[in-house]
Amino acid sequence: MKPLKLLRNASLSLKRSTYVKLLLSFIVLNILNVVVVFGLYYFQSDRIMKEEIDRLSHKLLAQTQNVSNYLYTSTIKGGLDLYYDDTIYAAMFSGDEMDVYNQFKLANRLNRFIQSNPIVHSIYLYNTQLDVVVSTAYSNKRIDQFPDTEMTGIVRDFHYRSPKIPFLLRHAMPSKPEGAPTLSLLLSEPSSRADYIEGAMIINIDDDQLQNMLSELSSDPINKLFILQDDGSFVTSAGMPSLANEKGKFKYQQAIAESSSPNGTFIENIDGEKYVLAYQRTNLESTGFTYVSLYPYTKLFGSLIRIRELTMIGSGMLIALSLLLSVLLSKRLYVPIQSLAQFAKKQLRGAPDTAKDGDLATISRVFANVIKDNESLGIASSRMRLLLRDQLLRSLLLGHKDSRIALNRWVKEHRLALGDAERVRVVLCRIDGYRAFENRYDQESRYLFRYAMRNIAEETFAGACRPIAVEIGEDQIAVLVDASSLSEDALIADVRQLQHNVGEYLKLGVTVGIGDTVEALSEADYSYESALSATHCRLFRGPGAVHVHDRLFGQTEEASYDREKAILDELRLGRPHKTKEAVDGLLLALDRHPCRDPYAVLARIVANVAKAMQAMPQKLAPRRALNEEELYAKLSQVETADDMSACVTEILVGFIEHKEEGKIAKAAGTIERGVQYIDANYSRVEFSVNDVAEHLRYSVSYLNKLFNDSIGFSVHEYINRKRLQRSKELIEKSDALINDIAAMAGFSSSNYFYFVFKKEFGMTPNAYRKQHGGAE
Repeated sequence: MKPLKLLRNASLSLKRSTYVKLLLSFIVLNILNVVVVFGLYYFQSDRIMKEEIDRLSHKLLAQTQNVSNYLYTSTIKGGLDLYYDDTIYAAMFSGDEMDVYNQFKLANRLNRFIQSNPIVHSIYLYNTQLDVVVSTAYSNKRIDQFPDTEMTGIVRDFHYRSPKIPFLLRHAMPSKPEGAPTLSLLLSEPSSRADYIEGAMIINIDDDQLQNMLSELSSDPINKLFILQDDGSFVTSAGMPSLANEKGKFKYQQAIAESSSPNGTFIENIDGEKYVLAYQRTNLESTGFTYVSLYPYTKLFGSLIRIRELTMIGSGMLIALSLLLSVLLSKRLYVPIQSLAQFAKKQLRGAPDTAKDGDLATISRVFANVIKDNESLGIASSRMRLLLRDQLLRSLLLGHKDSRIALNRWVKEHRLALGDAERVRVVLCRIDGYRAFENRYDQESRYLFRYAMRNIAEETFAGACRPIAVEIGEDQIAVLVDASSLSEDALIADVRQLQHNVGEYLKLGVTVGIGDTVEALSEADYSYESALSATHCRLFRGPGAVHVHDRLFGQTEEASYDREKAILDELRLGRPHKTKEAVDGLLLALDRHPCRDPYAVLARIVANVAKAMQAMPQKLAPRRALNEEELYAKLSQVETADDMSACVTEILVGFIEHKEEGKIAKAAGTIERGVQYIDANYSRVEFSVNDVAEHLRYSVSYLNKLFNDSIGFSVHEYINRKRLQRSKELIEKSDALINDIAAMAGFSSSNYFYFVFKKEFGMTPNAYRKQHGGAE
């Protein structure tokens, strides 16, 4: 027991000794100085290595640009000029055998092209009408007797899908070793009757010449430069079998495919040696090649590696010297501290509990009484800083410009933890069923709930990142988190834990929106806006969910425009139940295609419909003009799709005119029967306004007046609207020709159909099909 007691007393004595503390401080400080100075020098080599690797990447970019330009001018551009040569074109597409067997002109033209393009190995001309292949490598043969059966199979099964010029990588070209790659360019155009080809020109690239060209571009003897396809297949040999996987493709293609940059570098261990791999994707859309350059790491950075080793040795020697200097300096500096400690002990002579105090503790006791009364002022100052911090962050999130300008000064003065964060993200919590919550509690109680939510949010996120919770007001609590310290999956897991904690402790349900990541605290308002727009999804998906803004997609401008016209049509026809169905269709479109602010879209549509109804030549129910801002304020209080449908329908149905019975009611019945008759017969080509007038037993002019007074357009215009709507649906959902669609929708003239379609939708039917993914 005595040795343990002596050891404990010695330890306490060292802890109280100012000299020991001072000595340790100097030792640590000197070691840190050495580590910082030589550490910077040591890691400076990493920067040099990175610059060298970047230089290699730029060098590869210049090399591959030359190769890409050469491939483009020699094969694609030159091949297109050759393809449209009269003699060559006739040999591919003519049905006259004289055009195919005119050997002198064909051979002369093809050989001139090959002589001017050293990397071209051979050229094939396929004529599927005459079943003949003309080749610079073989004599003319029937397609089924042509030696290059691999290319014959490709041409036979080739279907024209796009105007891109495809490069094909093959491995079974005659006269070449088995499995040797051959890059071929296929030039053709679609048949007027189908998507298969009737003629094609194939330009085969000489892989040996292509490899020689790469070797000449790579002036560094330790560099290996080769070409890959998008799927990792080798276009030219890498010279190292270990770079290929079991399928014969580039082993590290996945690392290139996952990169969002068109060029870059990475380091890999290959056959026990470290290599730097630099890659560059081609900027030619039709080729899709990736150029890869391989450098031995140790040969590239041998001098820097030796410098780093010498740096480590020098650092060790300086650390030893710093220990000796620390002892000497500590002893010299301790003398005045010891004198001050002796003076303090005289002042505290006779005071209790001073025997075990060290030098610094004794001195601090003397000064404690001087600052004892200032504690309350410090507490008040801390609370004031907290209040000002919350005001600053609230203004910052709400996008106040003056707060963003003065942010750096406020960050320093109020010590905001996120001031040096590399990536900032806003998590926004919104109380579900807030109107019922607002009716249940008074203003002070609601503030206490929000204050509690803020504390729960900070405690929930504290273990994973540096959070700052801010009370925005109403139903919102925003949490700023340092997104650089955790992944999105971890963030979502913490958010779900936050929802659980709020539900357990406060008995409240919350919907959470996670905003986009921004690079600085000064841009937090952008993340807040995206988080707020994400929470709008609870209108369709229900409360209590977690919505990540950058996972939402799409806009609904065009869809909302179509739905707006459908709602307006039903209101003009005076059909309240159909109006609700049109409103439900609008909400369904907004659900399927999320937009930034569905409440703003709905407010704009309701305002537009109200404006259009007030411009109608009817006697409407008296109602003042609706303001879009007032509509937005009213609609934004709704939290469910069913309630939103009822609210919007109630507003819109109020615009249906209330007319007297008798003559006006009879006119409404006539229009209803006319609409039903048109809906059943508009797709007939011979159907016209006269048929409607004859069916209803009214004159055409009187019927047009009824339609114009009631729904705002004539019978002919209504028939055209039905036919245009039907044709739009057929274009989106079928593969039929445009002329056939015009006939199926009831148009007798395709030219007239093109005219009215472009006038209604702002584009031709063909352009509409391309934009909306229909069959071409």
